[in-house]
Amino acid sequence: MTDERSIGPHEISYEADTGFIVFSMHGALEARHAQELRKITLEYETGYFPGKPGFTLVDCRKATGVTGEARKVLAEQGKEEPYESYLALYGGSFAFRAVINLVLKAVRLAGSAKLVAAAIGSEEEARTWLREQKRAWLARATASG
Repeated sequence: MTDERSIGPHEISYEADTGFIVFSMHGALEARHAQELRKITLEYETGYFPGKPGFTLVDCRKATGVTGEARKVLAEQGKEEPYESYLALYGGSFAFRAVINLVLKAVRLAGSAKLVAAAIGSEEEARTWLREQKRAWLARATASG
């Protein structure tokens, strides 16, 4: 089962077989997209895996940027609510990856969100990294009770 939705030109889905949220960027991420992205992500997290972190695959191959307002929205979201999330980003230009790294640093610095992210070359490598993060998280969760 896959729950697919659109956020402006972007696409987001939940893959039941992997437990991953998949976000495909098309063009620039704007503030209204960032707000909708968090809203849908929260719906997925509370509906499909409550109390567990999100594991998100981000396809940046068609991404062109993140607006300044969207960066502010993303940073504010980290302040407003504690959450844990693992992001594997793939594709995108060097410049785009640099912008994303700045956004992720701002989110981490702004609040209580635990955000683990990696920019990875291919979709397959990104999926492998995300599976490894999920396995490690499950092992830690099982060991702690």
